[in-house]
Amino acid sequence: MRIGTAVHQMAEFYLSNYIIKLKDEDKKIVDTFNRLRFLLGNINNIVGNEIALYSDLLRVAGTADCIAEYNGVLSVIDFKTSRKPKKEVWIDDYYMQTFAYKLMFEE
Repeated sequence: MRIGTAVHQMAEFYLSNYIIKLKDEDKKIVDTFNRLRFLLGNINNIVGNEIALYSDLLRVAGTADCIAEYNGVLSVIDFKTSRKPKKEVWIDDYYMQTFAYKLMFEE
């Protein structure tokens, strides 16, 4: 399993209050997850994880990783991982994706 996939799964388990058991060889996965975990503490009142969404208006579909309150604001949350930090100017597609999910959720 790729690190990004494993970390994504761990975040989902963490938010669902599942017990996560890891082996010693998973240290890189654990280190990556631990950098994300402090943000997960800001998530509560979870509507759902892996929410399938569809828009008649946009004629698109997708799956949001999580819909919940983030710092008290109802939010569409999509976990992204990469080998290196990305500059904000390189991630316009992430913003477009979550905005599309927001429109689908509200529709």
